[in-house]
Amino acid sequence: MDATAAADIELSGVRKEYAGGSVAVSHLDLHVPAGSLTVLVGPSGCGKSTVLRMVNRLIAPTAGNILLDGQDTSRIDKVALRRKIGYVIQHVGLFPHQTVSQNVATVPKLLGWSKPRIAARVEELLDLVGLDSGMHGRRYPHQLSGGQRQRVGVARALAADPVVLLMDEPFSAVDPIVRHRLQGEFLRLQETVRKTILLVTHDVDEAVRLGDRIALLSEGGKLEQYAPPAELLARPASAFVAEFIGTDRGIKRLSVTDIDPAVLRPVGEADRDSPEVSAAGTLYDALAALLEGGTGHVVVRSGENLLGAMTADDVYRAAQAEVAAA
Repeated sequence: MDATAAADIELSGVRKEYAGGSVAVSHLDLHVPAGSLTVLVGPSGCGKSTVLRMVNRLIAPTAGNILLDGQDTSRIDKVALRRKIGYVIQHVGLFPHQTVSQNVATVPKLLGWSKPRIAARVEELLDLVGLDSGMHGRRYPHQLSGGQRQRVGVARALAADPVVLLMDEPFSAVDPIVRHRLQGEFLRLQETVRKTILLVTHDVDEAVRLGDRIALLSEGGKLEQYAPPAELLARPASAFVAEFIGTDRGIKRLSVTDIDPAVLRPVGEADRDSPEVSAAGTLYDALAALLEGGTGHVVVRSGENLLGAMTADDVYRAAQAEVAAA
């Protein structure tokens, strides 16, 4: 496997049954394309975290095959496999007796990298996750905020340039404001590193915001639906899916629907004092600004240019057009 690339993950007929007959995952087929961010979501006990642990062989599947870039993971040395896979967990799991820099350097040291190469990689990654290496590198985990510790955990997972990043409830241990900011920073990070990411969450809103595709599981690891967020929200495959994602799925769908300049109407003099939203935003952003502004209109801006205006009816029609197109 090329350590600088992302890799496909292919689960075929994967089953995990424990002694005593308890079945965590009954039969799972799932393909995660290289460079994509796939979110596993579902109720507690549906096998989401079990799937992650089987991918990096913390536990072995009872049946089926897991392929990483076409290679059967059961035929790869466990240590070598895990050095190709970054792993981020809910409570980070940083070594408390090591500094931030030492934590990030863990895998490169195991791989025998030179000190200058390790130092350069640590500085690069801390900068990538928004932490100043000079300011934070010598600190210990207890001296950091929850959000900072989570960033260090992501940097450590990326240190040896893994082909896959596994993330188990990575943002659930921080408060909602920090969580939302971390999600945004993580999306920016993924645009830069383009890793294959398999992320577990119980939060549908988080899944919709982060995922290129969402795999919704029910009890026993049954795959109820596997689709891009917009499709999952617009066309739930079953009553279970519809109930799990909630009756407000129409509102959620706005958050994954881009503003289409083609649906905008010309900006008039009456719109000049209306609230504005970026053309890079979503219909959710437009509706929120519209409701907050109280003028009945929102103006869409791209840089110095006003592209057009929208009313609540325009937002509704754009959302319906998106559903029809899907």
